[in-house]
Amino acid sequence: MIRVENLSYGHEGLIRYNDGSLKHGWKSYEPNSAGGVSLRYSVRNYGSKPVRKAKVTFAPYNGAGEPVRCTAQNICMMTNQMTSGPYVPNKVYGPYISEIMWYNWSIKRVSVEKISVEYTDGTTEECEGNYQPKQDEAAAAKSEDNKTFFGSLFVLLLGIAGLLILGYFILDGLGILDLFGKMGRK
Repeated sequence: MIRVENLSYGHEGLIRYNDGSLKHGWKSYEPNSAGGVSLRYSVRNYGSKPVRKAKVTFAPYNGAGEPVRCTAQNICMMTNQMTSGPYVPNKVYGPYISEIMWYNWSIKRVSVEKISVEYTDGTTEECEGNYQPKQDEAAAAKSEDNKTFFGSLFVLLLGIAGLLILGYFILDGLGILDLFGKMGRK
């Protein structure tokens, strides 16, 4: 089953930094100048089968926890269909940005209301709210994250070692190492 992670609402726009510079980026937890609210999120497949496509339904809430509607379309819940699968198990995909889901200045929180998935074998599954992985699924995902991190670290260290060896042979070929050897004997 797919789980939505790192969900934030806001918008893309220019951000002014302390040094006065402007850069394009994501402004979390505030609507744009017209009251438009976009979503930014990642997804992870906690299941054991690849997911072909998924539908995620989101709903906005005000500061009192009450559902709010889009002032332009008079709708509350919005569904995003994710069709760029397959989403293989234990891998994070995203971040995805869903541009202008609602127009409403009072939005203070967005939640996942429902997730529907279709697996590559044709079976389907649905979950009310955001999927809560079982303890063994969460442990497997964390283990996969650690493998990716340590694998990347190993490749980085291997690259550095290769550069050091290559540098040694280049310096030796140019006779520079002989100069250092002669300086040490004086």
